[in-house]
Amino acid sequence: MVRTGGNPGGLGVNAQLGEKPTASRQAPDFSLPNLDETAALNLADYRGKVLMLDFWSSWCPPCRVEAPVLSQIYREYSGLPVEFIGIAIWDDATSIDAFANEFAVPYPLVVDAKGRVAIDYGVAGIPEKFFIDQTGTLQRSFIGPMSPEALRNILDEMLDQ
Repeated sequence: MVRTGGNPGGLGVNAQLGEKPTASRQAPDFSLPNLDETAALNLADYRGKVLMLDFWSSWCPPCRVEAPVLSQIYREYSGLPVEFIGIAIWDDATSIDAFANEFAVPYPLVVDAKGRVAIDYGVAGIPEKFFIDQTGTLQRSFIGPMSPEALRNILDEMLDQ
C-alpha cells in the first residue's frame, strides 16, 4: 500500500479557469486551525452565507496572480451575506503569513496541513474554488484563477437564489 502522508497524488497547478462538474450535495464539514493555531474555523459557523472556499498555496504562481482579485472582490461584497475562506494546502505557516501580508488578504485563512479537507473536496490542483450556498450545499467548483467578472457573476447568481 502506498502512503501519501495525506497528499493526493497528481496535484497540479491550474493556470486557466474552468468549471468542474459538481454534484449538488452537502458540503463536507471541517474544522481547521487559523494561522497562529490559536483558534479553529468551523465550516458550520458560516451557514446562512454564500461561501467561497479557495484551495491555494503561497508557492503557486496562479494563486499569487489571483490573490489581489480575491481580496478586491471580498471587499466589494463586504456587508453582504458572503464569506471567503482561504485554505492553504501543502504550505508552511511562515510562507502563508508572508503571502497574507503581501496581498493584504482580508478574509480568513486556515491551514490544511495534511490535505485531508482537500481530499474530501476532491481537489486536483490549485487554485481551486468551491461555492457553497446559504444552506451548506455545494453548488459549483472551478479550477484555475478567476477574473473579477467571473467571480462577481457567480456570487451575484448565488445571492439571487
